[in-house]
Amino acid sequence: DNAIGILFLLLTVAVCLLRLFVPSNLMNLVMFYTEEGGPFYQKLHVGTYALVALTLVVLSTRRLELSDKDAALLISSFVLYFAITGRLSAFGFIVETYLSAVLVAGLLLALNEQSRRMVATTVLFVLVVSAVIGLGEVILRHRLLPFDKDILVQRATGLTDHPLSLGAQCVVAISFVPLVRWPLWIKIASILVLLLGCVSANARSALAASCLEILLLILIMPWPNLKPGREWRAKAITLFATLLLGVLFMTALLSLG
Repeated sequence: DNAIGILFLLLTVAVCLLRLFVPSNLMNLVMFYTEEGGPFYQKLHVGTYALVALTLVVLSTRRLELSDKDAALLISSFVLYFAITGRLSAFGFIVETYLSAVLVAGLLLALNEQSRRMVATTVLFVLVVSAVIGLGEVILRHRLLPFDKDILVQRATGLTDHPLSLGAQCVVAISFVPLVRWPLWIKIASILVLLLGCVSANARSALAASCLEILLLILIMPWPNLKPGREWRAKAITLFATLLLGVLFMTALLSLG
């Protein structure tokens, strides 16, 4: 049973990484994924097929309970969506977005808490690696993955298919860094790397959201080793220092264009 659990864990990690970090640019090299033409089955990500296959295996070996209320809500959501859109092409969009998310959630529910944490930590680690790759692309002036869009300004893509996607991933990843069981200095370094990932992608909205997110994390996250009074004083000092460094950081970015 332990061997099967470890196998499911590894397969879940593999399909999650496959779905998240195989960009459309690579898919278009072997099929008509986002390009015009091609059959319908080529419009679905290879990671989606892997998610469906693994979910079927999990459902055949493990029992997942879904209440009548949840099932009715899920079916009603699909019916309402198709009634609003009124076109068959919406099915591909559903599969590629909502259904993929539901399949991932189902796979995680089939794992225990420790395994779910390992999957999340692995995905977060790869997100940080993607930001590091983005920084390397800006420094070396060379992209790791193929990029067919004409962007004059060097904007990093990392392991994504577009600079804005890299920025969005960095914003999402920052909010989850405090939840992983990493040493404090690794958490701080990871947040800094993700922030620089937004800079390398030249994603201004993502950069602004990341800065706001960091300020909120300073205020919201508990500091368990300090008493309430000392905690708020320490947060105030940290917040002031962060704002000061942020102003200097933005000034440097503006001076560099």
